[in-house]
Amino acid sequence: RIDLDTGRHIHIDLEPEPGCILETSEGVVQFFEQYLLGGPDDVSVLAYLRVCHDVCHAAVMFEDQAEALDHYRGAGIKVGKAQLSSAIRVPFDTMDHDTRQEAWRQLQGFREDRYLHQTSIRTDDGRVHTYLDLPQAMAEATQAERPHGEWRVHFHVPIHLATLGAIGTTRGEIEQYLRAVQPGDETHHFEVETYAWDVLPDELKSDNLAAGIADELVSVMVSSPS
Repeated sequence: RIDLDTGRHIHIDLEPEPGCILETSEGVVQFFEQYLLGGPDDVSVLAYLRVCHDVCHAAVMFEDQAEALDHYRGAGIKVGKAQLSSAIRVPFDTMDHDTRQEAWRQLQGFREDRYLHQTSIRTDDGRVHTYLDLPQAMAEATQAERPHGEWRVHFHVPIHLATLGAIGTTRGEIEQYLRAVQPGDETHHFEVETYAWDVLPDELKSDNLAAGIADELVSVMVSSPS
């Protein structure tokens, strides 16, 4: 009604997240096709219900950024908002003993109680195991005596950082996403969503929050193809 009366187009953007009912682009498309589309209101549904694509969330689920956009395009679903964010990445199987020990020690510092830090682990056979929170994944790895596979943790770390000591990040996924965006996607709202500055381990906290945010925005401008 607001759109018809004023020309202001307001849309609700559904955001998939690890551990939630909607986790991946495939799940979103299935939800639209099963519950929302296939009736006389398809045009309105696709106009006013869209997706909020969080790069960190897709990375944690080991979802290819370009393929996620292709899934949405194939179903006619628009990405109304993009959240440019970076997750923790720890490829334990490629590390030597000392680096693995240091990465494990650092990972302990990201255990905190304010937010959920869903953790996905991809093993050598390609299977992905997802845990609702980081402590659960670490407890199981401790029982197995050593961590295996590649870990991705839903912890929004500063996006201009490619590494955090012995730990890596999924910063490269942001560049992949930005390269995959097409004009026809009609995505005009890009937000750098790092909300975890105050719960970062002490050695990663910024003395100047404004400067840290500025570094993030500059990194986006450098990464953007346009």
